Amino acid sequence: MPVFAALFIVYVDCAARAAHRTAAKETPLWAVCWMALAVAYPLYGYQPGPLGDWQWPAWHLFAVWYVLARCGMLAQGQSGSLAPLDALAGFVLLPFGNFFLRARTVFAALRTHLQDRTGTRKVLHLIVTAAVTMALCGVAWGLLAAADANFAALGQQVSDWWGRLLNN
Repeated sequence: MPVFAALFIVYVDCAARAAHRTAAKETPLWAVCWMALAVAYPLYGYQPGPLGDWQWPAWHLFAVWYVLARCGMLAQGQSGSLAPLDALAGFVLLPFGNFFLRARTVFAALRTHLQDRTGTRKVLHLIVTAAVTMALCGVAWGLLAAADANFAALGQQVSDWWGRLLNN
């Protein structure tokens, strides 16, 4: 853990310098706190009880706060009363903000392509028609599966195949 923390600190510092990001004045404090936890964890091990429940989250908290401080991304420019916003940015927005970017890009390109070819009103009709069709097919599938055991078995086989495909 200390080696990882040290390499991570060096990497974040190099990346922030390359991006010309101004560090907050408290950046060394967060780096020292994080390194102290990283050194203490292998020395003293996992602590039982309530202290042990906070070891891992505290280690991550200091890492996130170091990154936010080094990259000049703290809401007030320093830790302060807007710490909940900093926590939201560090634990939710930054790691998961672009999680669905690929799907969003594909749908934006598809929408642009369809608008160029058909117009906005036709695109909306197409989307509504596709949604209603999917809903009706889902209801029909459920009714047929309830009425016929063979159809239910076929549905289970398709569902298992789809699950294996996605898990691989």
